[in-house]
Amino acid sequence: MADRRFVKGAGDYLRSFSTEGGANYRVESQNLNGAIKHVEKIRHMHEHATKASNPNEWRHLGSIPIVVITDWLTRNKYTFDQFARDEDNCKKKFLKYFMSRDFSKLHNGHVTTKRESSQIVVPNYIGGSKRDHDIRGTKN
Repeated sequence: MADRRFVKGAGDYLRSFSTEGGANYRVESQNLNGAIKHVEKIRHMHEHATKASNPNEWRHLGSIPIVVITDWLTRNKYTFDQFARDEDNCKKKFLKYFMSRDFSKLHNGHVTTKRESSQIVVPNYIGGSKRDHDIRGTKN
């Protein structure tokens, strides 16, 4: 059983120090439910926005919890200082990681959450022959 001492806490974010098997660990944990609810609220707000309520058509990209950034930086051997200076294009690498399907509840940029994803394209050959691969309605 690990011996854990809490060092700092604010809201749903906790930092602790843990010792297990003679090894010491810094542990950061955060409940992501608040961030997920915030993204859902903003997504719903943008779905019902009008030109008057959102004249510049601003879009919400997402909410990035601190533990997600910290975990990625640790795994890829970057520091916050290097991330801030964008050494080795680490911000672009992080955004590629963050915009994946794994974090789709925290951002609005995935294919399943984009405004354009509601458009359905149906091939012309459904129910008929496969030799004609045109999309319905494109010939006329």
